[in-house]
Amino acid sequence: MKKYFLSVFVLSFVGFIISSYLAFTSSHDIVACATSACELVTNSHYASLFGVPVAWIGAAGFALLAAFAGLGMLAQDKKFFLRMIFTLATGGLALVAYLVYVELFRLNQICAYCTATHIIGALIWILALVAVIKK
Repeated sequence: MKKYFLSVFVLSFVGFIISSYLAFTSSHDIVACATSACELVTNSHYASLFGVPVAWIGAAGFALLAAFAGLGMLAQDKKFFLRMIFTLATGGLALVAYLVYVELFRLNQICAYCTATHIIGALIWILALVAVIKK
């Protein structure tokens, strides 16, 4: 079980770093990307939900996932932390589905950094699902 929490912690930390980078650079219009797709995606009107930049939502979500994973490694009763990770990861996966739809069908652009966070979010959800089923 410790490997599960460690895996979620590491993935969440990487997701947090990427999301934080996007949050900082998109607010300064300086996203460094091999193509112009990242700038188009991160500066589009879809880049915020209810006035909150999506990158900040992602950074906050990954930070919470990392915190729950870190606490889960230390806890005696790990069920609460498993459920919290699964709940957050499910919400994150729903947001990822929406954002992928926007990239593919609204903007016709794929941001490499966004895709990396989407893959990380999906991996965390898969890990969480497997852990909840096994527990």
